[in-house]
Amino acid sequence: MQERSKEKDFKANYLLDKDCILGNAFGARTTPHVFLFNKFNKLVYTGSIDNTHARENKVKDNYLIDALNSLGKGIKIKTPKTKNMGCRIRRVD
Repeated sequence: MQERSKEKDFKANYLLDKDCILGNAFGARTTPHVFLFNKFNKLVYTGSIDNTHARENKVKDNYLIDALNSLGKGIKIKTPKTKNMGCRIRRVD
């Protein structure tokens, strides 16, 4: 992931949730599964990054970008929850 982050010049931080503590607490079901919180630590968006799982050229709705822009402007997020898409997270006991 570190190599991909550098290659793609990601602007966001990520963490390694080795024991699934955070993922379990949030109810993460897929990778990716986005959880966006406001400055008061209130969940304001959860779901997918956009409307498509793997085809950048098919993106029509940028859910996360729209949520971030609304949050930054202090306006209501139009779509606060979407269906998360991606590979299912399998937790090992």
